[in-house]
Amino acid sequence: MFDASAGLLLENGLHKAFDTLDWSLYLKVGESIACRIIAAHMTEEDTYHVHYFIPTAPEHFQLHGKAIPPERFGRFYDPPDSRLIAWHYRQAVQARIRGYSVGMNPRNKG
Repeated sequence: MFDASAGLLLENGLHKAFDTLDWSLYLKVGESIACRIIAAHMTEEDTYHVHYFIPTAPEHFQLHGKAIPPERFGRFYDPPDSRLIAWHYRQAVQARIRGYSVGMNPRNKG
C-alpha cells in the first residue's frame, strides 16, 4: 500500500511539533494558487510548503510558508509519500477546527 520511504528525518524539536500537529506540510502542485493535494508522487514542479498552525517562536515564523522543492530531498532520499503528508495536514487542520468548536485556546493547548 505505502512505500517504505514514507518517513521524514527531522530535528528533535521539529519532530515533536510535527507529532503534536503544530505544523505540517502541504503540497502545492505546479503553478496552482489553491492548495491541492494529490495522491500521486511529486513531480519536478510540485513543492511542499511549511504551514505553522501555532507559531510561538521566531524560528516558527521564519519557517512558516517556506518552500521545500523536490530537489531538496536530494538524490539519496525519496520525497515523503504525498498521501501521508496530505493525511497529516488534514489531521492538523481538523485539530484546529475541533479545538475552536470545544472552546480550546490553541495557544495554550489544552
